[in-house]
Amino acid sequence: MICIVSAVAQVKAKLDGAAKQKHLVHSRQQDAVTSILRTADYFGRFCSPVFDQHGITSQQYNVLRILRGAGLGGLPTLDIAERMIEQAPGITRLLDRLEGKKLVRRERPSDNRRQVLCYITSLGSISCKNSTPPLGTR
Repeated sequence: MICIVSAVAQVKAKLDGAAKQKHLVHSRQQDAVTSILRTADYFGRFCSPVFDQHGITSQQYNVLRILRGAGLGGLPTLDIAERMIEQAPGITRLLDRLEGKKLVRRERPSDNRRQVLCYITSLGSISCKNSTPPLGTR
């Protein structure tokens, strides 16, 4: 955790210097929002090569992480969409791709044919574990 905080502090210091605006008329709230957005971008760029190495996107990793946390009971498609960190407009397409890679499976319960339950596969669990970014190493 200390590594993450120090890395974020270093990035913030660099970005504060990179702003180089002539007229800095903004509030602490604007600074906070800007810092959050820059930090999110930094972590996205940091994690992207790890996900690329395992052939998944950050949104696919997010779905795998959510389903791994759901356990054996799985989750309905819309519940996954609600839990996403970055909202995905095409959750069905996202699940289609993961199912094509054999990382998730989907089933329609016999008692409710309108619902689709999603489950992480063994391969999906391994992929999720292996593609979790090593946050303490940088």
